[in-house]
Amino acid sequence: MNPAMLEYARVLRERWRWPAWGAVLAVGLAIVVLLVAPPVYRSTATVFIRTPGDVSRAVDGGDTYARHRAGTYVEFARSPELAARVIADLGLDLAPEELAGRITAENTAGTVLIEVGVGAPTAAEAQQTATVYLSEYAATVKALETVAGSVVPRAELVVVDPPGRPTRADAWGAPIPVVLLGAGLVGVVLGALGAVLRSVFDRTVRDPRDVARMCGRPVLGPVTRAPTGIVTDDARVAARDLQNVADGPDHHRIVVVTEPETGAGATYAAVALTAALQELSGAAVLVDLDLRSRTLTERLGRSDAPGITDVLEGRSELEEALTKSDAGPFLGSGHSIPAPTEAVGSPALRELTAELGARYCWVVLVCAPVLSTVDATVVGAQADATALVVSLGVTTEEQVRRACEVLPRHPASVVFLDRVPDHPMPTVSRTEEGAGA
Repeated sequence: MNPAMLEYARVLRERWRWPAWGAVLAVGLAIVVLLVAPPVYRSTATVFIRTPGDVSRAVDGGDTYARHRAGTYVEFARSPELAARVIADLGLDLAPEELAGRITAENTAGTVLIEVGVGAPTAAEAQQTATVYLSEYAATVKALETVAGSVVPRAELVVVDPPGRPTRADAWGAPIPVVLLGAGLVGVVLGALGAVLRSVFDRTVRDPRDVARMCGRPVLGPVTRAPTGIVTDDARVAARDLQNVADGPDHHRIVVVTEPETGAGATYAAVALTAALQELSGAAVLVDLDLRSRTLTERLGRSDAPGITDVLEGRSELEEALTKSDAGPFLGSGHSIPAPTEAVGSPALRELTAELGARYCWVVLVCAPVLSTVDATVVGAQADATALVVSLGVTTEEQVRRACEVLPRHPASVVFLDRVPDHPMPTVSRTEEGAGA
């Protein structure tokens, strides 16, 4: 299989919902049309082309002449002029073209038989129209085939199967299951086409190899989404690889977790990574250092509890501010302050981070998006590693490039791939004795 086909296959695997939804919507639309469209009843009959005139004395009894005429009669069956005469006979309030559109005629191959169908909104009208139509049809053919001086026409139509009991016509001339199947196939094709076109114009990151190529840094992940409290195998692998990347002392590894822009899933990735590090080392603490949005603290339901800002300003002790979560010890952002940038770059925060590093093997600091603030850059310069969270299918290539340009390369800088979570964030509980290691 050539590379182009492999790429199309990859796109369809990633965007399989597009063809699936295309099929569902197309079938649903077909069902709605079938329910809303007025019913059509059809009465059918069969006519035979007879050659009683001079041509009947030919060697083949006029069979060749009749078969040659069959195609012409089929086309003439849908003539508006013929339909106009039927309308005049029945007094119908229809345009000739409309009635002509309700007529079907088909010549069975190799025969001189023509099957004629007449449609109408009601069964009674369908049968009545078919009866009058066949009469006008035969009379018109007879008139056309009669030559001057001849008593009988060269060909005429004989009804061998009169108009039967009308039946409700299938959708668009095909059985309803076939129509629904066709609609589903059309929906799949349109959905697949939409998926391919979307991928052509999609500038979001889809492959971890693309991230490694764009930023030239170690890549960890991606981490599979999992229910609260469950540490997945790929999170364990990411934690182990991070341990190899961060070459700080055994009991002093500080990791900054950030994202290019809000929405990449940095908070969820930090929780998953901290839980894996906690399992790996037995001592990891998660710190919400995003003092502007306080996203992680609010998601964990600790917006009213003392946090890092309270510790920095002396309103709370570290032991009092530390809480427990499913990922391990957690230090929230605390109350809002007017100058978060100054707090992030303050000597007091560096001292607090060093104190946490002395207590725990891993200190995971969640910072504001790197393209919105300088927090991650400032704190990352003092950390052992900076993890940039890239959400596959969400983060754009341009965001990755810009973020990698501003993040420090030393100490170690890695990319931690993740997807937007669909499970609740872990909960936090207070403990009387705090959450110290």
